[in-house]
Amino acid sequence: METNMETLMPSPQATLTERNIEGIKKLPHAGSPQQARDQLAQRLSLRYRLGQAKRVLLFVSDGMGLGTQYATRIWEGQVKGLLGEEHATTLDSAMHVGVTKTYNLNGQTPDSAATASAFMNGRKTISRVVNTLPILARGQCNESHNPADYGIPLFMDMAHKLGFHTGVVSTARLTHATPASVYAVSSDRIWEYEVPDGCPQNDIAEQLVAAMEAGRIDVAIGGGWRSFANKSAGGKRNKGDLLSKMRSAGVHVTDSRHGFDAISNAPTKAPRVFCAFRDDNNGSHLSYEVDRDASIAPSLAEMTLTAIRVLSQDEMIKRSL
Repeated sequence: METNMETLMPSPQATLTERNIEGIKKLPHAGSPQQARDQLAQRLSLRYRLGQAKRVLLFVSDGMGLGTQYATRIWEGQVKGLLGEEHATTLDSAMHVGVTKTYNLNGQTPDSAATASAFMNGRKTISRVVNTLPILARGQCNESHNPADYGIPLFMDMAHKLGFHTGVVSTARLTHATPASVYAVSSDRIWEYEVPDGCPQNDIAEQLVAAMEAGRIDVAIGGGWRSFANKSAGGKRNKGDLLSKMRSAGVHVTDSRHGFDAISNAPTKAPRVFCAFRDDNNGSHLSYEVDRDASIAPSLAEMTLTAIRVLSQDEMIKRSL
């Protein structure tokens, strides 16, 4: 994919020295004790909330290591005409910030399936599996159809039993490794829409549908339409139209921007929502934001806001009564 770097770089006609001078003018205390005092005063002014949290929102950016964050901080600061390094991003300004060690049980260079399994459900496993215990090798089918025999217990199921509404939003395919860690147990991350012959486990798409049918997941919005549609309809599945199956179970299913907007404007009319965009990137991952066609697919911010509205519908209904 080609990207026009001129649209990403701040003031391409300006030299580094010119940008530095402008940044110093805008922030004369950059790097000074006064800047340190200002930042300390800002942190001390924060008021901690000591009550029990009512909701949990987990945002995951694949590959967001310290280097990526550092480059983003500089770029964002220079876009605003500053030097760059002294800029504080939204993450920098969070009340609590920490660093985690990321690795798999059988590899120092981590895979997102196993790492997502760890941060979603609290247990390390081997590379390229989704929520399976290390007693299974990657790609090994278990004799049992019951995930409890070989899988890590899912936080999603715990939340559901406690009466919470749950959902997943992703610009990747909903069946891809990171979002799949919310709801699936699979000894291979590539089993998005099929498993080997004779393997008793359901593929990842089938597991998402089962979770939505049972009400364990209320909202799923993102890419990956092709994993749920038959090949005859342009999808990837050899058998089983999962979109029709969800509709029959009372899930509100849509594959277009128009359908998404209808849900966003009236969230209380759609208690369970599945939305994957057929016409964006051939039903695979959603397009990068810089390439996104707003008439075909919404932004991540729009999808997140709609998901929150749907998940909060009980509170909205109570407020309207």
